[in-house]
Amino acid sequence: MWTWSLNWNEVHSDLVVGSCPMTAQDLTRIHDRTGVDGVLCVQSDECLGHFGIDYSEHLRHGERIGLDMRRVPMRDFDVADQRRHLANAVRVLGELLSAGRRVYVHCTAGLGRAPLVVVGRLTLAEMMSEAEAFALVKERRPGAVPSPEALAGCRADLVRLHRARIEAEAGRIYRQRSAAGWPGDAESDWLEAERTVLRSALDLPL
Repeated sequence: MWTWSLNWNEVHSDLVVGSCPMTAQDLTRIHDRTGVDGVLCVQSDECLGHFGIDYSEHLRHGERIGLDMRRVPMRDFDVADQRRHLANAVRVLGELLSAGRRVYVHCTAGLGRAPLVVVGRLTLAEMMSEAEAFALVKERRPGAVPSPEALAGCRADLVRLHRARIEAEAGRIYRQRSAAGWPGDAESDWLEAERTVLRSALDLPL
């Protein structure tokens, strides 16, 4: 049976993944011991209610100690809901990182939803392969079980939504590559176009 404890692991120099702060004092511990100045919470209302977490107080306390507090709710053990909200969570994480924040990303245990958001960041923004991203997060955060189905579904949804832009960008890449005599093929053109368009759609720096 799982028992809560406040714990975390560093994934990147600017990214820390961990369990949830139950109290405002836990936020102070996280701030003091990890040096983060941004926090992304992906706990659902159900999670907050179950553990009696006063998120409004967390917001007030976080502001007092200099934390940029953000929240994108995602339901635990709900792949469809995680798929639906992952893109927005990656976008919000990108905003924090682009502002120069060192960010603490947490769900409740810090093993499912929070690692998923970090994998989303690594694959959609930092161009890491899915295999490499999952391996890195699981190595850095032992016990992490981010959902590959949620990530794949999120990517499929984004591609479907932006297909026309991706096709146009792939055509542009093909024409540029052909004119310059660069190596490549239709698959590599599409992948490059997909990455460029999805980063733009999520307002991530190119």
